[in-house]
Amino acid sequence: MDSMMIIMILLAIQTILLFITVGILFKTIDKLKKNDKEQK
Repeated sequence: MDSMMIIMILLAIQTILLFITVGILFKTIDKLKKNDKEQK
């Protein structure tokens, strides 16, 4: 029972970190696109 709880917590942490990294990636991509438009 305890091992299952630990696995569930680890999975939750992994998914949260994944969402955070994806959000940062999209923000940086948007910034890069804006910079490209300004440069051209």
